Amino acid sequence: MPEILKGIEKLQQLNFKNIKINAVLLKGINDDEKDFIEWSNFIKNNEIDFRYIELMQTGDSWITLKNIMCQQKYLLII
Repeated sequence: MPEILKGIEKLQQLNFKNIKINAVLLKGINDDEKDFIEWSNFIKNNEIDFRYIELMQTGDSWITLKNIMCQQKYLLII
């Protein structure tokens, strides 16, 4: 997470406009509540267009079911 935030801050320092980020929540990979809160606060305090996008199954991928996250948990945090 710190590397991502530093990269975005660098883009802002270089006067990049309209920074847009899409992300997918994956269980066991980027679903830590502490990181989610840090990320949420960063988005609120910076001019960034951000959205979570749905994890979509492609083919017979077992990873989809293994890593799918319920949005309800994170809506309560926000």
